[in-house]
Amino acid sequence: MWEKIHDKVESIFEVKQTKYTGKRIFLTFGLIVLMAFSLPLYFRHEEKVHQAYAAEYQQVKEWTDTYYHQKGNYPLGQRVTLEDEKDLSAFFHEYNLNTARDLYYLDHKEAPQLDGLKYTYVIDGDNGALFTTEFVIYRMRRMHIPGH
Repeated sequence: MWEKIHDKVESIFEVKQTKYTGKRIFLTFGLIVLMAFSLPLYFRHEEKVHQAYAAEYQQVKEWTDTYYHQKGNYPLGQRVTLEDEKDLSAFFHEYNLNTARDLYYLDHKEAPQLDGLKYTYVIDGDNGALFTTEFVIYRMRRMHIPGH
């Protein structure tokens, strides 16, 4: 009995020669072609996501600028602690941006058109610089501002 168990355990580590049949070669070739086409598809998808992100960002930027020109201040909500927003904090450190800024979430009560947006927006209360708390991957970089 021990001999049968020993043979079974040894057969697990046994390497067998396989034959390359036409079906197997065709399947391997198909997988290689599929891998070759997946990279351009990924870049096309990345471009589409970034364009949608940039369009939404531009719309929010226009809304905040209009609000600023009408009321004289930005629609500031709750103050942002940069340590809580790890992605945004990494972005600031990566690009050597000033981390001592007064950052605020945009107030949805003051600007109700911000409801239902995909991203959460943060604004610098002093100069109106707008960032997103979530990043978008584009050209192998994390972006919190379209193009940067």
